[in-house]
Amino acid sequence: MSVKYFKNNFNIIMLYRNLYAFKFDINEIKEKIFHNFFRNYNITDFFLFRIFLDSCLLLFNKEKMEKSYFKKKFKYNDYIEKLLKDFYSQEYLKNLEEILFNSYGFNIDLLNTKMFYFDPKGTNVNLYDTIKILRDSFAHMQYGNFTGVSKKILFYGIYNKDKGKLKTRGIIIEPIVHKFIEAFFSNNLNNGIPYKHSFITKNCLKNEIFFNEVTYKGNTLYNGVDYHLMKDKIFGKRSFKKLKEFLNINNNELDLKKKLIDETDFKKFKVFTENLLARNPIDEEIEYTIKAFYDFETEFSNFLYHLIQLNDRIIEYHLPEYKTQQDLIMKSINELEEDKTSWIMFKIFFDFLFLVNIILRNQEYYMSPIDIKKINPYGFEKDDKAMVNYINKKIIEGKIEENNAKYGNVYYILERIRNAIMHGNIKILLENNNILLKFLDKYNSREDVLSIELNKLKNFIFLNDWSYDK
Repeated sequence: MSVKYFKNNFNIIMLYRNLYAFKFDINEIKEKIFHNFFRNYNITDFFLFRIFLDSCLLLFNKEKMEKSYFKKKFKYNDYIEKLLKDFYSQEYLKNLEEILFNSYGFNIDLLNTKMFYFDPKGTNVNLYDTIKILRDSFAHMQYGNFTGVSKKILFYGIYNKDKGKLKTRGIIIEPIVHKFIEAFFSNNLNNGIPYKHSFITKNCLKNEIFFNEVTYKGNTLYNGVDYHLMKDKIFGKRSFKKLKEFLNINNNELDLKKKLIDETDFKKFKVFTENLLARNPIDEEIEYTIKAFYDFETEFSNFLYHLIQLNDRIIEYHLPEYKTQQDLIMKSINELEEDKTSWIMFKIFFDFLFLVNIILRNQEYYMSPIDIKKINPYGFEKDDKAMVNYINKKIIEGKIEENNAKYGNVYYILERIRNAIMHGNIKILLENNNILLKFLDKYNSREDVLSIELNKLKNFIFLNDWSYDK
């Protein structure tokens, strides 16, 4: 992986963060698109960033989908077959097959193989193993060699290496895996499946406010094609009366949990939102802030998905083959209108993306390592005993040199953050009107926790030298 990838991620994150900095104005964004504001960037840069966002979405949601919320209640094959038959034209697939053969020597019939990963040995890897290979390559920064035509990235290489030994390597078809990740790991109602729905309700007679969470407990498999209760359009409507009826009818398959938001908590979030906006917030803005803290999983997923949606539309608007679809592109961008409320927390979520990019940079084997001596880890709260045990273990294993032991806290912090991010184990809390982030590194019976205030995390991100140029 070249330094360009990480610098590009940083630049595009900054570009989008500026769009959400003070408000979210959908008309302003459309004006920027119409007046070629984004032509100042190479369209390939947006394709590279799309792969970065896909990796974030897969890493954040895969274990939640497969192990926590849906467990084994899903299957992949039906969706791939439908995608290849209905979404892509025969001409498009034939072009992909021709490029695969000319660039890599793969003689593939995509429609019949129903795959998006191919290795040089022609090994028949099932979809479940393919997703594991892809996930591990994303988590360990073991992907790159982006290939395409006319500034479009169509393929990239992935590999899995463990303890210096190559386990597998192959080629990913980017446009197909992009749609696949959207369908199974976006946590999105319209184009994927939510593993959880959450919303705020009020009892005006008793002056009570509740946080509600709906999860699935039935046995119907999600296959990306057929109807599923968790994808019902009722969840996208604002009629709680109809939603309540729907939940009552399906209470054998849908689990509803309610939590009373007491007056103290509500006031705490109201003051926080007021300080963020520098004005009196409306109820909808306060409620969104509450929802973002109570259900970080859903809101961070929405954040990633909305960035992907905007990024995709910018790509399409500047590609000649989409010239006849301008109305559809604008219709999709108009769907982001709901961000006029969510931008309040979205602008905070951008800091997570900067952090993910740093962690991936630290994973990159083919670049000069980050100079640990230049990193100031100030602000992290940690278990000192667990940290000392970690440092001693790494010294014994030869992974930390004894003369670098005094920088062991930096190694410890970076690895804990990395493990928490790659497994999607992050929480946000509001304490004393400050955002507190918790990174949870869980392995078997061990759980290490790092805590840091958001302002201190920003210093960690922006005031340290992460060597993007080396």
